[in-house]
Amino acid sequence: QALLTEFEQKRKAAEQEAAAIVTAAREEAERLSVDAQARVADFVTRRTAAAETKIAQAEAQAMAEVRAAAADAAVRA
Repeated sequence: QALLTEFEQKRKAAEQEAAAIVTAAREEAERLSVDAQARVADFVTRRTAAAETKIAQAEAQAMAEVRAAAADAAVRA
């Protein structure tokens, strides 16, 4: 009987330890997921800003070229 009681206590302890491990793993997975989502959002924000900057530079360059061409055409006319 004592052996059975000891076995039951060890089984319960093992189940509790397993549950604690699973809980800790789920919490860690959630933290990693949140961190990954934040990093992706930051990456997208930075890439969007870089793309917008490049677009603005291209627009400014195009306007400068149009103005230069207009000025050149006016001088030749």
